[in-house]
Amino acid sequence: MLKIDDDKRASLVQKGALEIDGDGDEVLTGLSLAESHFFLVYEEHPAETHSAAETAAYLQLKHKHLVARTAPLLPSQPK
Repeated sequence: MLKIDDDKRASLVQKGALEIDGDGDEVLTGLSLAESHFFLVYEEHPAETHSAAETAAYLQLKHKHLVARTAPLLPSQPK
C-alpha cells in the first residue's frame, strides 16, 4: 500500500489514478510500485529541492501515468 492519506487515496481512486497491479500492490495507474513511490515522494517536496535528473525522471513518469489514465478514454485505432 502506498503511503498516502485516506483523503488523497479517495481522490486518486475517484480520478482513476490508483489501481492494484498484478502483484496485488497499490500503484499509480500505469506505474510500477517503485515508480509510484518515487512519483509521490517527488511531489511532497518543493521543486527547487530536486536535481535536473530527478525532475526529468518525474516528468517521464508523469507522462506515462497520464497516458495510462487517458488511454481508455480514447477511441480505438483502426488496425
